[in-house]
Amino acid sequence: AGDTKTPMRFNIIANIFNVIGNYLLINGNFGFPAWGVFGAAFATSLSRLISCGLSLYVIFQGKSLLHISLRDRFVPRWDLISRVFRVGLPSLLEQLLMRFGNIVFTKTVSGLGMATYAAHQIGMNIQSLSFTPGHGFGMAATSLVGRSLGEKRPDNAEKYGWQTRQVGQYVAVTMGLVFFFGGRYIASLYTDDPDVIQTAALVLKVAAFIQPFQSSQFILAGALRGAGDTRWPLISTFIGVAGIRVVLALLFINVMQLGVIGAWYALLVDQFTRSLVIYFRYNSKHWQKAQV
Repeated sequence: AGDTKTPMRFNIIANIFNVIGNYLLINGNFGFPAWGVFGAAFATSLSRLISCGLSLYVIFQGKSLLHISLRDRFVPRWDLISRVFRVGLPSLLEQLLMRFGNIVFTKTVSGLGMATYAAHQIGMNIQSLSFTPGHGFGMAATSLVGRSLGEKRPDNAEKYGWQTRQVGQYVAVTMGLVFFFGGRYIASLYTDDPDVIQTAALVLKVAAFIQPFQSSQFILAGALRGAGDTRWPLISTFIGVAGIRVVLALLFINVMQLGVIGAWYALLVDQFTRSLVIYFRYNSKHWQKAQV
């Protein structure tokens, strides 16, 4: 519906509760029980429950662009339900593929030793920071493209996708420069082990080159989802994650003996391939005729 501020406010509130809950429940501060890892999980679950409750309240009270009335009797609309499945099922399969690929990818790297795996995890944690702008611009592209197509303005929809991608590329290049030149300093915030810091800094140099491709595929895939074309993000994930990342990681690590850098080379090729698939699909304009 284009309202991204309300979810942002709810997520801020939830994160504040999460931080406070972690402080109170992990080590048992101010007389609260010291639950350790369970306390962290409990605080996170509670914060998400709060965010969910606030969202449902706004929707049911009619205080947003979307409104659901509890007084209305729910009558299944099987035509709408089938459309939901047609659009949503590819996204579900895409996420399952992503999780499966990440499990195999992590398992492959974990066999390289604790220090190497620690450096890899530092790289993944820092890399995850770059997901935020990519996902954010991707959500914006989803909303803008969907609304433009609903208004029968495919020309505007296409422009929104390209413009959002361009803005995202500026952010991605900036983050890439930070990773490339500041990787050693960033890694030192996690540990004082010189070997781990050195390996993590090398990993982040590879991560720097990943940024433009990752941002492009995040944003244009979001634009395709806004048009209801959810199959091609699934196809790109199948090719990139299941077909390239996992296979190349096994090849580079176990056969070519490239170590953890080999795993990140595989990640780079994965993101490059997915960005190409999504780019050509978006550029084809076939998504403008997708039926939702």
